[in-house]
Amino acid sequence: RGLYDKDFLDRCCIGFDPEHMPEGADPDDSYVSYLTGVRDGVVKSPSWAEQITGIPAQKITELALKYAGSHPAAVVQGLGHQRHAYGEQAVRGGIMLSLICGNAGISGGHAGGHGGYLVHAEAGMPIPENPYGRKIPCFCWTEAVDHGHRMTSYDGVKSVSSAYSDTGHTGTLRLDSDIKMIFNIASNTLINQHSDINATAKLLKDTSKCEFIVTSDIFMTASAMYSDLVLPATSFLENDNFTPPWRFNEYYAFNNKLAEPVGESRFEYEWMSELAYRLGIGDEFTGGRTCEEWLRAIYAELREKEPEMPGYDEFKKMGIYRFRPVKPVIAFEKECRDPERYPFKTTSGKIEIYSDAVAKGRYKEYFPAIPGYVDQPEGFRDPLTAKYPLQLIGWHTKRRAHSVHDNNHSMDKLDPNCLWIHPGDADVRGISDGDMVIVRNDRGTVQIPVMVTERIMKGVTAMAQGAWYTPDESGTDKRGCINVLTSLHPTPYAFGNPQHTNLVEVVKYEK
Repeated sequence: RGLYDKDFLDRCCIGFDPEHMPEGADPDDSYVSYLTGVRDGVVKSPSWAEQITGIPAQKITELALKYAGSHPAAVVQGLGHQRHAYGEQAVRGGIMLSLICGNAGISGGHAGGHGGYLVHAEAGMPIPENPYGRKIPCFCWTEAVDHGHRMTSYDGVKSVSSAYSDTGHTGTLRLDSDIKMIFNIASNTLINQHSDINATAKLLKDTSKCEFIVTSDIFMTASAMYSDLVLPATSFLENDNFTPPWRFNEYYAFNNKLAEPVGESRFEYEWMSELAYRLGIGDEFTGGRTCEEWLRAIYAELREKEPEMPGYDEFKKMGIYRFRPVKPVIAFEKECRDPERYPFKTTSGKIEIYSDAVAKGRYKEYFPAIPGYVDQPEGFRDPLTAKYPLQLIGWHTKRRAHSVHDNNHSMDKLDPNCLWIHPGDADVRGISDGDMVIVRNDRGTVQIPVMVTERIMKGVTAMAQGAWYTPDESGTDKRGCINVLTSLHPTPYAFGNPQHTNLVEVVKYEK
């Protein structure tokens, strides 16, 4: 209907229409060409989208007109919806909405992403340069245990040092070895929060793979159960420390020590320091400082950047310091106002709706160079639906922070672990509200109570993530850990978490 910001798109972007494509690119690969179905003959209309999303075309149209008629407007994605098999495309699509209506680079608008921002200086331990010079995405650690010596930049290997060329998705940057030792510090990702638990457990049990695993934590988590050595850690109540809030930093808080460490519990810095001295590198590791001395030194460095903060002892006594309000930061304000004078940090100097890197990349055969929809494995069109007809997604429940507090079983009566299912799907399976059910696919089996509710759409089920993996003798999880059922295949470009894309079947549990 012409309700888009043509001036903004022409000035600041490349790839929106055939007239503004990068040099050498096919005009028929523009975003407008995709929307109008130039190549596939399919117009990407609200009716087309309804068949994929289940959202009525009329509602899609209503939302589009409301968004286009509101200026400025912000669609803060928050992130979570990107944890699908092809999650990058959803994030790119959200950014595209901001660009179409010229909402990037303006007050009240949004340039895409999760919306977090840091206004004030960050404080933390100094981190020396990684002597290995390479890193891998967090989600791919199991691949590095199993076959790290075969991993290349095709598999997410990246450079963190000028000594190594970061060649992107070319396959030339590689690892030299598999991972043979893991320090798992304050993390339940070793098993519980990683995908395909049965495959991961099999890998960790194979001592010809990872030979030694150390976990330091305050509870005997599911991950700690798969460790060779478990070290009892201190809680935040047993140490002095300070921290900013997550993703934002309008304040700093001080955690005052309230109790002595329980039993043999030790703060990780202490035993790491002792280990470093035994290895003959203690002074190099600690800098000759105790934990208290590091806190004061880090805080002094922070105050040099943030002089309004009080002295260390006063801050410790206050417990929290809130910064004075500052003028909001508008991302890309100068670039969007004058991209010729302030070019974007891209090859073209503009926002690249059409990505030449994607067009020439490893997945060019089935991934569009623009933000477009792609059918995904274990999606609703996958032939596997004949065997496993229900989608399974996860969510963050109010009773836990990821897996933290699931061992607090007094919460079960307030917010029990359960599987959500639509009445239509429950009826055809003879399932009633409160029944015990079996949720399964080729990766594993979970036994869990069911909640029959119209709050979830037909064809979709949902299970809150974070329940502690608790298998019985047969390997069936009895707690409701969704990662028994999730896939280990990372998203193709970010090598990220795909845990919301799963096909399952649900049957009533029979004793």
